Amino acid sequence: MYKHMSLFEADAKSGKLPNFSFIDPNYGEFSWNNGRETDGHADFFSSYRGSEILLKNMYESLRASPQWENLAWIITFDEHGGWHDHVPTPMNVPRPDNLAGKDGFLFDRLGVRVPAIVVSPHVQKGRVVVNGEGKPTPSSEFEHSSIAATVLKLFGINESLTKRTDWASKFDFLFNEGPMRNDCPVQLPPVHPGA
Repeated sequence: MYKHMSLFEADAKSGKLPNFSFIDPNYGEFSWNNGRETDGHADFFSSYRGSEILLKNMYESLRASPQWENLAWIITFDEHGGWHDHVPTPMNVPRPDNLAGKDGFLFDRLGVRVPAIVVSPHVQKGRVVVNGEGKPTPSSEFEHSSIAATVLKLFGINESLTKRTDWASKFDFLFNEGPMRNDCPVQLPPVHPGA
């Protein structure tokens, strides 16, 4: 996990990014992005601008990297931002393990939907994934375990992490739908000062 943007940028530029990286933006900490919160939480103490700048800098670092043609960048969120979701939460999904929370919660349902974006020259322009794709079982859904499930499949690891990871929909099919794109922008537009 990268602790500072400068380390990430240096590894991207030199082509030394690891096979898998996890980047957790700052929530109330100021080591990334010149003292800005970068987590995308719009609250009384921060704006969304730090998050937008972080995403822009990361994209441009990845796009300029000699590893660009062999990578996928997944952007997702851990919560929905407090907005209502008109789609009911899926129930009776496989529990990751046989443990229960202190309050007896069994982890046998999913929460509200959150956005996820896959950035790669191997994903076709404008591609939107719909429910029903990447399902190993009729009841499978895309959820956070889909990332781990897809990584395991792409790296050829045939081990089970949890029942939930085994069940989760995978999105590896996105990388096999056509020729590699060569129209991805090198730079993104400047972040609006009011963001």
